[in-house]
Amino acid sequence: MNLLPAYFAGLSYLGLFGVIFLTGAGLPLPEDVALLGAGYLVHSGTTALYPTLAVALVAVLAGDLFLYAAGHRLGRALATHPRYGLSPERLARAERFFTRWGTLAIVIARFTVGVRAGVYLAAGVLRIPLPRFLLVDALAALVNVPLLVILGTLFATQLDRIAAHVAHARWCALAAVAMVLAIALLVRLRRRRNTMGR
Repeated sequence: MNLLPAYFAGLSYLGLFGVIFLTGAGLPLPEDVALLGAGYLVHSGTTALYPTLAVALVAVLAGDLFLYAAGHRLGRALATHPRYGLSPERLARAERFFTRWGTLAIVIARFTVGVRAGVYLAAGVLRIPLPRFLLVDALAALVNVPLLVILGTLFATQLDRIAAHVAHARWCALAAVAMVLAIALLVRLRRRRNTMGR
């Protein structure tokens, strides 16, 4: 029995977990791109759909929990710092907002690129109860994660075509540049010969 394909598949799942976790935990690359990439791995046969969905979901929740924990542990000191933080009135306003709209903010952040990290950090800073945060985030992720992975799978064929066109266009562009350089070189050599002939 050949264990090599299973070994490489295991590395793929581990790598997938790492990339999605890091993008969700604040790496400057949208988590959504990593999830679409997970769909591409499914399309290419590198990983299977259901294990990929499970790994992606766990990685997303781990990244979100990391942000929440960072906000909970470190953010309060910064938020209340007399020099850099919010005034007591603004902090109280933010707490009232999260008390009233926190659940909706967490759900909207799960579907919005660019605000997710800030909202999840704020949820930790403002002490949203952890069970509430995890429940709301998990329910939103159960919709968001499969949606993006499946979209990545469905559009992978188009990505393959685009990549083939880009590769073809690159070779055409290189050939065109080579022709222009060759013509420029011939023109220069001819001018030099004409100048020397005088």
